[in-house]
Amino acid sequence: CLSRGLGDVYKRQASFLLRRERVGWRIIHVDLNVRPTAMAPMPAPSESPALEGAWLLESAKDLKTGRALQQGAMLLFIRSRFALVAVAPDRRVPREKKLSDYSKRELLELLRDVESSVGEYRRDGDRIHLIPIFSLFPEMTGEPQTFENVRLERDRLSVEWEVRGRRLLAVWRRME
Repeated sequence: CLSRGLGDVYKRQASFLLRRERVGWRIIHVDLNVRPTAMAPMPAPSESPALEGAWLLESAKDLKTGRALQQGAMLLFIRSRFALVAVAPDRRVPREKKLSDYSKRELLELLRDVESSVGEYRRDGDRIHLIPIFSLFPEMTGEPQTFENVRLERDRLSVEWEVRGRRLLAVWRRME
């Protein structure tokens, strides 16, 4: 994207999933990723508590049914970047064999109950906009997500979040 001599402001990346064929390789999946090369601007200093740091999911509930959800998750905010990792609460480390002994299919099965993404975030009043640059699952890359009704009080962060058609209230506790 060239604009008035400012040069490229986007970095382009492409990821390919390849399968070895009898004669060479076959591309079976392509993920094109376009992202800004410049860092997002630093937020202006404010009187509110800092969002930066590590947050552990303390509780989550479906706002429509009121049902508590069992999920383990960690959220990191650093400057204008975020990282989110969520796993099923009953997930255990496999102990049957060494990780290096698993096939690709078995490794993908191990990741079935893990979701993660990293990217940029922007705070806008009582909202936090997350823009994933990379996700464990390509369909989530680049799909903006928004935390709404954000309440930040020292070591507690509560947000409303639309996930797979369900509106959740998530409460996070700051880790030290």
